[in-house]
Amino acid sequence: MKKFKEFPDFCLTFKPCDLTNSGILVIADASLGNVTRRGNVGEDPFARVCSQSAYYGLVADEKEMKGEQGNFAVLDARSHRISRMCRSTFAAELYSTEEALGVGTYCRGALAELQGKNIKGRMIEAVLETIPMIVVTESKDCYDKGTSDTPSLGSQKSLCFSIAWMRTQLAKERT
Repeated sequence: MKKFKEFPDFCLTFKPCDLTNSGILVIADASLGNVTRRGNVGEDPFARVCSQSAYYGLVADEKEMKGEQGNFAVLDARSHRISRMCRSTFAAELYSTEEALGVGTYCRGALAELQGKNIKGRMIEAVLETIPMIVVTESKDCYDKGTSDTPSLGSQKSLCFSIAWMRTQLAKERT
């Protein structure tokens, strides 16, 4: 209520969206060691040993998918404490991006169904890949590891499966 009182002119605008040429845009972000185990900030800064993650899953029109100013609608959003302990900012960002990729796949299925595509049976992967998807992270490390074709996985070997899965997802058609 404080925010609504502070910004009384704020409003949400809902516009029609052409779903035929739309795609999925997922945005991920994370922060290392900024919340307690209960998921709040708390009084004691030394109790902030857990990391925070957030993502948005959007259906975006053709302009927005090209990086221009366009329209979008939120399909899914979440801000939460990461259940796994993160030893680095890279780990927190990787877990956040990994989760956003999974949400993006789900949103691809929802958009495919809205477009009237058959998402049943063995061809579901091929159908999902007809929907363009863009994954956004501001983490350079995450981007570099996800798009690199070199076998290097970094110094935290516990993250290698997450990096490998992310690379397979990003290598898919129209992703």
